[in-house]
Amino acid sequence: MTRCGRSFTPADERLLTLFAQQAAVAIINARLTAQLLNDSLTSIHTRGCFFTLATQAVHAAAADGQPLGAAILDVAAISRFS
Repeated sequence: MTRCGRSFTPADERLLTLFAQQAAVAIINARLTAQLLNDSLTSIHTRGCFFTLATQAVHAAAADGQPLGAAILDVAAISRFS
């Protein structure tokens, strides 16, 4: 391979290989994170996602000096009515 009329050196090829490997790991991590945060069957946010978002909200509210409220609804009981 060449770049600007010069051939890639073995060091160049090694650097590009390392970059490609890191990119592959980043893509795999992004997919795993998506699986962690969303149910694969329903695409609804999981309990893990709730805690991640709740932690972010607590930190943001604390940093801004603002109060934070939360409401949790147990939708499992609603199925009795439908």
